[in-house]
Amino acid sequence: MNAASNEAVRTSRTEATSSPLPLERFSLDGFLASSARLWRDRLAMRDTCSSPLAGFTCSELDAEVGRMAGVLAHLGLLAGERILVCGGMGLSVIVACLAGLRAGLDVGIALPAFAAEEIAEAARRIRAAAILGNATPPTTVASETLLAAAAQAPCVRLLCTSGGMIDGAAALDAAAWAHEELAVLAPNPSAGAVITFTGGAGRIESVFHRQATLIAAALDVVRRAKISANSTVLSTIAPVTFAGLVAGPIGALLSGAPLHLHTSFAAAAFLDALDDSAPAHLVVPANIACDLAGAGLATPAYLASLLLLRRIRSEQSSLPGQPLDGAVPILDLYALGERAAVAEQRRQGAGLAPLAREPHLVSVDATRILAFEMREASGKLEIRGAGVTDGEDWSVP
Repeated sequence: MNAASNEAVRTSRTEATSSPLPLERFSLDGFLASSARLWRDRLAMRDTCSSPLAGFTCSELDAEVGRMAGVLAHLGLLAGERILVCGGMGLSVIVACLAGLRAGLDVGIALPAFAAEEIAEAARRIRAAAILGNATPPTTVASETLLAAAAQAPCVRLLCTSGGMIDGAAALDAAAWAHEELAVLAPNPSAGAVITFTGGAGRIESVFHRQATLIAAALDVVRRAKISANSTVLSTIAPVTFAGLVAGPIGALLSGAPLHLHTSFAAAAFLDALDDSAPAHLVVPANIACDLAGAGLATPAYLASLLLLRRIRSEQSSLPGQPLDGAVPILDLYALGERAAVAEQRRQGAGLAPLAREPHLVSVDATRILAFEMREASGKLEIRGAGVTDGEDWSVP
């Protein structure tokens, strides 16, 4: 682990737990606070789709998370409660998620395509006390959608927005609280859950992730892609799923690499973002890989590595694909629903890399931890390890 990780031991270490994994001693908030101390004025994250470009240095991101966490606490949200963040695809999601964790809350992240009924169903499913909507273009959620969702979820007692005002909602922006004396919350080593969702109306499922699981999976991606603090991550995957989180903001946070988010795809703007971040570790859907290669972008001039996201239903799924020539490392990032995201590096000029053919190990505090491995159970292959989520709501008896 790098200097930020070592510093995070002191920041995010909690009292001894029954878990044998050193990862349980860490929190995402601890890593954020460590990066703010180590790389105060370095770029942490930038949203390349916003106009003007929105971004935070490490210290600015830490300060904004602390400020928003203080607002959430001031609004009456209590540690252990849950919030649902909806309508965002970029920095607003990451800031709200980290602020919720700092306030001691469990944080659900709704899919951007959710309509009012689906937002309400997601809120009911996780028993959210608050809905946090995004009013920042280009992923603005209509006020009618947020109000209708809150009305259909009896558990919701608070509606909040960032990036703009909505009648009947509490604003989270700094300007709205400029004349209030709010406590700025310190980093929180709590083990709050991050919750993602699958499905659509009438069949939404919530998947609960321990922070230790997300950290284990992100460490494995960082190790296999060789992401360092001296490189840049450019992700086109919205940070609203397991894979989008570990290959984007969490991986960047753990490695110290600046994150450039480009989630509202437009060709010209994407090329500008790629030029600005080159050579970058680029995370894209696998179905555009050939287009990138054909455009001459899969070269060391632009890329440090290319991570191709492939969503598969299970370990038994067929893995379509074709060889891709390129002078940069190519990794297939397999998203197994919302249970795991496993990166496998291809051999030069070869087709898809097999999924977890060999065990994936990460090192934390001189302890080797099994992140992923395939094993046979009940006559079929299953994936297991510290980077695989069980998906259960462990707070409910």
